[in-house]
Amino acid sequence: MISCTVVGGQSGLELNNQAKIKSINLYMGDVDLMNPKRRFVSHFGISWVILCLALAVHVADEAVNGFLSVYNPAAARIKEHLPFLPLPEFEFGVWIGGLILALMILLFLSPLAFRQVKWMRYFSYIFGILMIFNGIIHFAGSIYLGRPMPGVYSSPFLIGASIYLLLSLRRLKKKI
Repeated sequence: MISCTVVGGQSGLELNNQAKIKSINLYMGDVDLMNPKRRFVSHFGISWVILCLALAVHVADEAVNGFLSVYNPAAARIKEHLPFLPLPEFEFGVWIGGLILALMILLFLSPLAFRQVKWMRYFSYIFGILMIFNGIIHFAGSIYLGRPMPGVYSSPFLIGASIYLLLSLRRLKKKI
C-alpha cells in the first residue's frame, strides 16, 4: 500500500511545477521528505531480508562446492571422540531440502521484521550472531584444511549482512 500527500498542486499524475511531495507512506515504514529527521524506512526489515538472501547464497555456495564431503567425515570423526554430541550426518537431498525449508520460513518472517515485532528483535540477535560464527568457522576451516572450505567464498557476505542486522537492531533500540 502506497499513499502520497501532495502540497500546492493536484494529486494524480498531472502535477504542476509548484507541487511538492510532502510525504510518502510505505507499508515498510514512513518516509517524510520535508523533515530529514523523520526519514525512516525499517533498516531492521531490510537487513533481515539481506541476511536471509546472504544465507541463501551461502547455502548455494556450500551445495555447489561439496560441503557435505567435508562435513560428514568431520562429523563422524568428532562423534568417535565425543559420542555425546548430536552431530548428524546428512544425505544431500535431506540437507538441501531442510535448508531450503529453513530459508523459506526465515523469508516468510520478513513482514514481522518490517513491522519490528518485539520477539523478532530477540530472535534476530541469535540469528545474526550464529551467522557470524558460521562465516568465521568457514574461514577457520579453510586455514585448518589448507584449502578453501566449501562456503568460504560467500562467508564475507554472510558476516557483513549479519553485522548490518545487528547494527540495525542497535539503531532500532536507540529509536525506541
